[in-house]
Amino acid sequence: MCYTGRQADIPSGEQIPLAAQDLQSLNVPPDMPETEFYGWIRMRLLASPFVNSVMRLESGADEAAWRTLSDEWDISMGEASRRRETAQSWMRHFASE
Repeated sequence: MCYTGRQADIPSGEQIPLAAQDLQSLNVPPDMPETEFYGWIRMRLLASPFVNSVMRLESGADEAAWRTLSDEWDISMGEASRRRETAQSWMRHFASE
């Protein structure tokens, strides 16, 4: 929604800058058709070392995964939990196509 200029459709105004930041970090070219957009995001997610760490830890318990991510990426447990949840959500949405 943020990419296509439909920010008003995002439920919380607080999420708009976060969505824009996510798009920026994925280096999405402007004005990409939706079918190419999904493929681009999928490719970028699968190329992400952090997402690969999350995928590797998918079968483990949440707290163990947070601790491992926290140690591997030198981030707090809370940040590891938030980033893991974000990566999982993006993967469910874009990689399940």
